[in-house]
Amino acid sequence: MAGNKKKGSGTDRDRIKNITDLVNPPGRRRHSSRSRRPGKRKTGKDDSRVYTVNHLEEDGSDERKQAASSGRRRSAGGKASSASRRRFSAFAKVMAAVLIAAAFLFAVVIFKNINTGSRHDEKGMTAFNEADYDTSVKEFKEALSYDPNNAQYYTHLGMAYIGLKSYDEALGYFKQAISHAENDVQKALACRGQGLAHLYSGDYEDSIESFQSALSYKDSGLESDIQKDILSYQAQACESAGDYKSAADCYSQALEISGSDTQILTKRGLAYEQLGDYASAEKDLQTAVSGSKKSYYAYQALYNALAKQGKTDQAGQVLDQALDLGGSSGKDLYFQGMIYLEKNDLADAQKMFESSYKKGCKYALIGQAQSAVRGKDYEKASSSLEKYISEAGSGSKNKAFRAKAYDLYALCLIKQKKYDEAIKACQSGLDLNDRDTDASLTFNLIAAYEQKGEWEKAYSAAKTFHEKYPDDKEGTREFEFLESRMSK
Repeated sequence: MAGNKKKGSGTDRDRIKNITDLVNPPGRRRHSSRSRRPGKRKTGKDDSRVYTVNHLEEDGSDERKQAASSGRRRSAGGKASSASRRRFSAFAKVMAAVLIAAAFLFAVVIFKNINTGSRHDEKGMTAFNEADYDTSVKEFKEALSYDPNNAQYYTHLGMAYIGLKSYDEALGYFKQAISHAENDVQKALACRGQGLAHLYSGDYEDSIESFQSALSYKDSGLESDIQKDILSYQAQACESAGDYKSAADCYSQALEISGSDTQILTKRGLAYEQLGDYASAEKDLQTAVSGSKKSYYAYQALYNALAKQGKTDQAGQVLDQALDLGGSSGKDLYFQGMIYLEKNDLADAQKMFESSYKKGCKYALIGQAQSAVRGKDYEKASSSLEKYISEAGSGSKNKAFRAKAYDLYALCLIKQKKYDEAIKACQSGLDLNDRDTDASLTFNLIAAYEQKGEWEKAYSAAKTFHEKYPDDKEGTREFEFLESRMSK
């Protein structure tokens, strides 16, 4: 028992000695006066082994405990670390799943918005093509609410506002289209829209500049058909500004793109006529007639070019050739009526116009009025023109015909001495800003004011006419007459 142990027996020193004796028996020990560094072990039989054993027994027990404790801690720590890693991994997976779900949801929302915007845009285009501009504006705005950075939607909305004659609003949306454009083609189409807005509002110089800006992107993938379209509109703006030389140049550029084009050749021929270059006009129009066997418009223009050159016989032959084109559509019958009108065959002209109108061609009403004016039946002519004005749409395609109708209507009203109504008709026609009829409308306005005895208004209108058309001899005489009257 522990209590019967002798004093000193079993002490640490005795145990160390016993262990020492077992490891290094007394007969084999060598004593050395040389001290050795603790812990450094050498080969050979010396007391370093004693120290090593003593070290392990006395000090190593604590180290072993510490090592064991450390191992346990490492083990425990490893287990804790492993658990922590597992918890972090699980958290990371959850977060990744959340992020993926959020990204997917975001993509779905974006895709849905874009798809919904596209559907509204398509609805807007359908309404636009049907001239339902109020609906098209509503649909294009709805499309933008889903995709507010879409340049194409802004351009479409601008075009819809042009249809509503809200040109300032249209220009604002074209500007936004340019700022949101992702490529040069989108910028070109927006600039084209700006050009149209300026053209229809009568700002011809700005219109020409905008079309030129659109054409500056022609090397950026702009399709040849779009380039030709822009050049044709630019030529129209030049004609409206009275610059027929630039208009002819634009048509020439368009022909370089498209080759022989009957419509463009006809328009360039007409521009040459305005310049007094009837030989060039005849050449273009002859080519146009040869290229398209059924272009009444080209035949009529060629007739005018030949007649201006005094080539009466050739001009008459062209009219006969045009009649041989035949055709039974409303438009064909209208042109046939116009040819009979040129031949001064009023009876056949009226028949053709009546048949044309029955087939839905409203332009035939203007033809009826022209035929009636030739016969000096101004009341009948007025009735046809009133009918046309009430039935004709307000689209840009009808603009020239409406201006012509107001001009002819004003003349008929003056002949019937209805001067106030004639003045209103002239003002309505002038609001359309159609240069081809602008001069005639202004001249009729002067005449109506003169007949009413309103000399100051007549002089003001004559001054405006003279400033716009300084080379017009009849307009200059009228202006000088009224100026001398006002100075008295």
